[in-house]
Amino acid sequence: MNNNLNKEAENQPEKNKKNDVQEKFTEDQPQGSLQTHQADMGEMAGYLAHQWKQPLNTINLILVDLQDALRHNELDQQYMDASVERARKVIDSMVETIDEFRNFFKLQEHKNTFDLREQVEWALSFIRSSMEIAGIRVNNTIAQGVSITGFSNDFSQVMISVINCCRLLLLAHKPENPSIEISAALQTDTVSVRISGKGAAIPEKDLSGIFDIPETISDKTKNGYVNLYPVKENIRQRLNGEIIVKNIKNSVEFTIHLPLM
Repeated sequence: MNNNLNKEAENQPEKNKKNDVQEKFTEDQPQGSLQTHQADMGEMAGYLAHQWKQPLNTINLILVDLQDALRHNELDQQYMDASVERARKVIDSMVETIDEFRNFFKLQEHKNTFDLREQVEWALSFIRSSMEIAGIRVNNTIAQGVSITGFSNDFSQVMISVINCCRLLLLAHKPENPSIEISAALQTDTVSVRISGKGAAIPEKDLSGIFDIPETISDKTKNGYVNLYPVKENIRQRLNGEIIVKNIKNSVEFTIHLPLM
């Protein structure tokens, strides 16, 4: 017991340091920003629950199969071992999913160098199935090998928020072939990431206010989009970049400008 107390005491300074970092980041955010961030976390929890539906159904089928095999005197040790191994693989996959989800929201203290396309794909892995169910095609055309140095988790959170905004717009406008296009243009010392919701635009009267400070958590409007003030601040404070939005014909286009280093 004393050993455990000593270990806890040794780890306390590190825990306090992490808490200080989290609290400082939290203090810098207006109340509306925090509420919207909480709403985004709720959205992500919904994505996680959706990703777990299929593996849970698979485990249920394994159990039903075992019960059926027992009923027909087909259940022997080999059959049982094979079924247990199948279930274990499914559970391992679920554990990996929850680990990725936990890491997704972890506040990074140090910057890292990451591949832009791979990081976008990692972000899309959380939400791609919900896009498919909604009938929205997502095309990531960012070239392999474009790397930047920054906070990769923050970048992924930004991407999911902006893509989700496009998703809501597409669901509200119901274009014939809804799609979200993701691309990047490389400059000397910056990169511009573009996310476009094809067939859905933000009304011009609301376009300039999409990055304003939200007053409440219920900033989803009748037009289908969400307030992106937290995204703008995340990009500004954590990624040293900026985000702009405009309509091109009948499609909304977000452009995120980021430094390479």
